[in-house]
Amino acid sequence: MGLRRAADGCETGDWSHVDVYLTRTLHYRALFFPGSRYDAEALRWLASRGSTVVAVGAHVAGAAGTVRFRHDDDLRVRLLTETLIAELVAAAWWRLT
Repeated sequence: MGLRRAADGCETGDWSHVDVYLTRTLHYRALFFPGSRYDAEALRWLASRGSTVVAVGAHVAGAAGTVRFRHDDDLRVRLLTETLIAELVAAAWWRLT
């Protein structure tokens, strides 16, 4: 039996209307894939709530960390590899059980 973690994925435009309220919980963490025109608004909310943000594929001001990979400036590469980061996090948590 593996570890279960509550998680929610959405585009930052949708997040700003619905999932923003999740930041009211303690210890909110976001794996952030920059590139939406709504990123600035989401990052403002996350910062104001003291949420932890880890950016993937590009630097994001205020992020606790950034995961970069070779050719992450190429949108085709990002499309094919960004989800791998979330899968590696899940695999690391799975090994803890």
